[in-house]
Amino acid sequence: MLSLALLFMGMRLVLRACWRHPIVVTWLVGAFLIAQEISFL
Repeated sequence: MLSLALLFMGMRLVLRACWRHPIVVTWLVGAFLIAQEISFL
């Protein structure tokens, strides 16, 4: 339950950041996805 609330807060922060700094957020999301791919290998 707590993790769900944290996830929701994180999504709100990401959306707000996307509204203000789309380029930085795109770069961060790309880095996060690359890290996910590396962890799967």
